[in-house]
Order: sequence, then structure tokens, then C-alpha cells
Amino acid sequence: MALLIDRVFPEQKIESMANDDKRDDAAIGAAPAALATTTAESSAIKERRKMKVLICCFGSRGDVQPFASLGRGLQDYGSSSSNTKDMFEFDVLGMTNVNDGVSIFHSLDLKAEGVHFDMAEFLRENPEMKKAMETGNAIQFGMTMSKEFGNKFPKEFVQQWNVAKEFSPDIIISSTLTFLQASAIGQALRIPVIHGKSGSIFMCRRVESTT
Repeated sequence: MALLIDRVFPEQKIESMANDDKRDDAAIGAAPAALATTTAESSAIKERRKMKVLICCFGSRGDVQPFASLGRGLQDYGSSSSNTKDMFEFDVLGMTNVNDGVSIFHSLDLKAEGVHFDMAEFLRENPEMKKAMETGNAIQFGMTMSKEFGNKFPKEFVQQWNVAKEFSPDIIISSTLTFLQASAIGQALRIPVIHGKSGSIFMCRRVESTT
């Protein structure tokens, strides 16, 4: 009982409870309220440890899959941690290209919304992109991609904003190709945006040796 009272009234030092019935009765009456407060505080702390993460990425499988894997790792971290004191519970949503991008997130049991054009189809069907990849022409590849990206941007950005606003994330992790939109959304929602760089990509022509 003395230990319970010490927790309820930490500012008071309890020397003896045996001969003080009034104090004992007061302590017993206060205990349920104090325990309820402690429970509420614990729930609030647990609630604060939940974090909604919006992952923005776009491109081919090599652009999307690393970010989907990161999302899977974040969600697994919370469910696998045995130390509840250090546990974070992550709610992850992928915002990526339709079809291939969404399917990559779904294959890892993650939520995803398709808000970019179908990159895989664009690479397969667009003559300029096919020629750029066949010849290793990085300039043509980039210019063709930028043109398509610019044409799709106005409509797609409205979709991206609507998805982000509805999800209401605590933080955004973005690939390089989506960092412009992610930064704008982060500023509007007043949340941090992390630029995730998955690596450099170099395209080059095959050069035959002359020696």
C-alpha cells in the first residue's frame, strides 16, 4: 500500500500507514483516478508512436522496388519489435505509377495508389524511348521522359495531392523523380520530406575497342 501511495502522491513521504486510517482511505479513493490517468497517458504515448508514411516513387521496377521494400521494412519493424518502449508502428502508403508500380507494392502486402502514368508501357510502346534505350542515348531518353512527364503533370499532380491529403501522412519519403511534387505536398501539409536516393543510373553506348 505504501508503494501505491508513493506513486499516487510522490511529493509526500509515507512513514507509516498502520495508524493513519484517514490517509489510507484517501489514498485508496485516489488510486483508481490516478491509475486511470496513468493508463490514459500510456495510451497517448502509444498513440504518438504511430507514424503514417507516404512513399512517393515513380519509374520502372528498379526505381520503385527499393522504395516498396523500404515500406515493407518499416511496417515489419513495428510488428516484430519485442521492446514495446522503443516500438514504432508504421502505416505505409505507396504513391506510384499505375499497374506495375502498384503491383510491386501489393506484392509486398502494402497499400498503394496509382497516380503516375504506366511507365512500363511507356518504355515498351514509345518509339523514341525504345530508340534511346537501343542506342544508349541518355539525352534522348531524358528529353522524351521529361516531355511525357510534363504533359501528364497537371492532371497527375491533382491526383497526388488528393491522395496525400486524404491519407494525412506524418512524413513523406520520395524518390528523385517525384521529389518536386513531394516537396510541394510536404510544404502544404507542413510535414518533413525525405529525399531517398536509391543510386545512380548511367546509360552508355557500347564502345568497340580499336586496339
